Amino acid sequence: MQKIVIIGADSYIATGLDKHLTDCYVEKLYFHNWQQNAELLQEADCVINFSISPDFSIRDMTPDEVLDVQIAQCLKNAATRYVFISSRKVYGASDDLVIHKETDDLYGVDFYARNKIMTEKTLADILGDKLIILRVANIIGEPVNRSGYKTFIGWICESFLKNGKLVVTQNADAVKDFITKDFLQKSIASLIQKHATGIYNVSSRFGTSVRDVLVGYVGAQNIDFQGQTLSPQDQFILNNEKLLKITNVSISSLQVEQYLALCRQELQQMKDKLL
Repeated sequence: MQKIVIIGADSYIATGLDKHLTDCYVEKLYFHNWQQNAELLQEADCVINFSISPDFSIRDMTPDEVLDVQIAQCLKNAATRYVFISSRKVYGASDDLVIHKETDDLYGVDFYARNKIMTEKTLADILGDKLIILRVANIIGEPVNRSGYKTFIGWICESFLKNGKLVVTQNADAVKDFITKDFLQKSIASLIQKHATGIYNVSSRFGTSVRDVLVGYVGAQNIDFQGQTLSPQDQFILNNEKLLKITNVSISSLQVEQYLALCRQELQQMKDKLL
């Protein structure tokens, strides 16, 4: 039985991951107490961190400031594998609909992307073949009622619950690669359980328009599209052949559609309770 340590156990993406880690012993830590549990990390089969500094998106960080790097230094001489949650943003941004492979060049067009690229390289230097890097596509998850939650889902929920509608100021016909939180967690669990290492695009491998996602999440009547005359921006699809070969975990457009419908019901129930 593998011993898995999850750091940042109360984060949005981490919540519910342990139910997919069957036949594993799972220990959960919070970002502020991982250093007091260094021995636990070094004895684990795999460690995954979901915590991230707010500075990641607002300035270029040095390696020693990054929590993932600090954890990796702790694991340098251990046999423990480490899972790093990277981002599809490391491939840059394009107005054209580009399909990216793991071997593509990386482009840091903003602080967040540059910090992810720097962290990927630093972790590889420290951990070598004990590293799993997940370049994750856009995540659709269950609704949250939390103010100032700076994620795609956080923006949708906060706007809808406060104002009763979304104001969309970008071209909603831009096509992106969307995955569900459940699919991400199943992929992570499968890679861990199969002792995988390396770099993986975690994606659906098909494009969905921002319009379809938003309409699916809140309903067309609750959206004010104000950016329709703008050109589509930041369009992408991630090639997930490598992930699928290892995990055999996939997701269909119908599953995304059904997931969005469930989220819409939950979000409406949240709104009803606030009235």
